[in-house]
Amino acid sequence: MRIIKCKISSVTDGDYQKIVNGIGRPNEEITERSYFQHVGLTSIPPVDSVGVALIDGNNVSVIATADSQASRPALTNEKDVAIYADADKYVKIVAGGDIEIANNNNSIILKANGDIELGGLSLRKLMTEDIITKYNTHVHVDPVSGQTGPPSVLFLVTDATTKTEAQ
Repeated sequence: MRIIKCKISSVTDGDYQKIVNGIGRPNEEITERSYFQHVGLTSIPPVDSVGVALIDGNNVSVIATADSQASRPALTNEKDVAIYADADKYVKIVAGGDIEIANNNNSIILKANGDIELGGLSLRKLMTEDIITKYNTHVHVDPVSGQTGPPSVLFLVTDATTKTEAQ
């Protein structure tokens, strides 16, 4: 059995597995061969990705592919993991516990401390400071009395023992 590197020229979906075409050593073509991936994960590598193939007689199966560093997201810590389409579209699990989802210039980060960042802004800050501040400065005119004041709203608050009470 031999292991070779090849340059991927195309990948298509097959009934049971993907089918790959590529070029191995000079003038060595890999035509309509198996491409295996982990169960539950699937992708179509871009043209010109590098593949690793097992060759056993006439059986050739591509078992892994890699792409250039420029086309994948940067990882900075040991144990960081990413599932990605390219450097700007990914789901990244950082070893420290944060989970980041990015789509071009938009991102959501679920912080290990439970906070959520939307495009760099803290959701907790948005909810507790920005919205409450706007609510507290917002006034209505009572149609009966003509007096102005904050709107009448009933807040339901759930405490740690899961009792709900009106405040």
